[in-house]
Amino acid sequence: MSSQIEQKIRSLLEGTIDFKGQERVESLVHYWLIFTTALSFIVGLAIQDISYTFKIFFGSSALLALVVVPPWPFLSQQPVTWLPEMPPSDTKKSQ
Repeated sequence: MSSQIEQKIRSLLEGTIDFKGQERVESLVHYWLIFTTALSFIVGLAIQDISYTFKIFFGSSALLALVVVPPWPFLSQQPVTWLPEMPPSDTKKSQ
């Protein structure tokens, strides 16, 4: 039973992300960091305590890492199909 759970966790951690998933993650990171930076600054300014600014920012960054670091299955919905390998050509240049 534990080996099945182990295999599921391993397959989840060894997954891949396609190019569209990478674009989604990149835009999510940009918007998330801009929003939480502004939010943490405003909250820290309103409360007049810089520790709240850092707590909100670092807490949201940790949550963001949990969302974007693992290769979640929804990030690989459009896998890349590569062209088949072409055999080497045997033509040689005449001298």
